[in-house]
Amino acid sequence: MAAITNGVHTATWVGPEMGGLFDRVLQAGWRGVPDDPATGVAWCTRTRGRSWEARTAQRARLLERVDAMARAEGLAGLPRGSPPNAPLVLGFARRFATYKRAGLLLADPERLMALLAEPARLARW
Repeated sequence: MAAITNGVHTATWVGPEMGGLFDRVLQAGWRGVPDDPATGVAWCTRTRGRSWEARTAQRARLLERVDAMARAEGLAGLPRGSPPNAPLVLGFARRFATYKRAGLLLADPERLMALLAEPARLARW
């Protein structure tokens, strides 16, 4: 039996930076067969740091947009900082669904602060 999940239209879901990298590494065929195992193998063996750079560029563009939208609504915008002192920004797409139990994040503030302040945990992000 195959799993049924919420699907995405890959070609429009992938951001321009990552899509450009996919085009260069995998050629245009990835758009038609994103679930082909050979696509994943090719991706993993050819990209290394380039995928992280594309991800970082997309994240920066997203945060710029969120900041601009917040300022347009009369808010102060996102906090500023550069690594390693950049502020943590948590976002929830579409809605803050209760079944995702996001409230657990704030249920124990001391534990949350300890997790966020742990150097080994921060080094991975």
